[in-house]
Amino acid sequence: MDRSAEVIERARTQVDVSCYVWGATGQDLCAQKNVESFVKGRETTGDAGTRAANVQRVMQRYTKLRNKGLNPILCFDCSGFIYWTMKVFDGLMPGRRNAATYYSMCEAKNKDDLRAGDLVFVHNGTKVCHVGLYAGGGMVIHCKGRDVGVIEEAISRHGWNRFGRWPKMYDDEPFVPGEAYVIAKGTVNIRTGPGTEFPIVGVSSKYLWLGDDPETGWHQIEYNGEPAWISGNPKYTEVTR
Repeated sequence: MDRSAEVIERARTQVDVSCYVWGATGQDLCAQKNVESFVKGRETTGDAGTRAANVQRVMQRYTKLRNKGLNPILCFDCSGFIYWTMKVFDGLMPGRRNAATYYSMCEAKNKDDLRAGDLVFVHNGTKVCHVGLYAGGGMVIHCKGRDVGVIEEAISRHGWNRFGRWPKMYDDEPFVPGEAYVIAKGTVNIRTGPGTEFPIVGVSSKYLWLGDDPETGWHQIEYNGEPAWISGNPKYTEVTR
């Protein structure tokens, strides 16, 4: 299943109608008893002057949208927008993370290999600090900043320099031996062969996936530099990039 079209469609519902608020994940500003107090409570970075200026930028944006008659008006930061966009799709988004963690969860890609639904990132020389959704056709949807909220713009406009494919966005891409991992759901025995009749050599955590036994479905993994085997029952393990 290719979930990218649905994800992009959901993301586009917020283009030009939302606000950027630090740490937000889709809260409705119109539903807040005091919008300015809500925004102030989330502006926790920078000195007092910077925080005050940021609050005013958000309030100007919010007032502009309210004057257009918009209600609700959702707010996000960059990673909160990605979380909100994907959380409604079963199994696609495990939880709220920051941009750097989302990058670490992706399969790294080159810019030339991007597909609609991939994530794009900005690395500032120290860390990954911003994330957006590649919409295809050279366009990116992202919660850009306090003056504009969520926008869709050309990929050339924002200095994107890291790119990744989100796990389970596309089910049509087969796992590649040596490039995927077997993750255990709890404690599962590792054995010398593909079955419970083989001796136990350890217990599982996360190991490089080498392939599956076609008869038993057991996963072959790399364990201490040598091939070993672990149950392929999805109750106990899963293969992931």
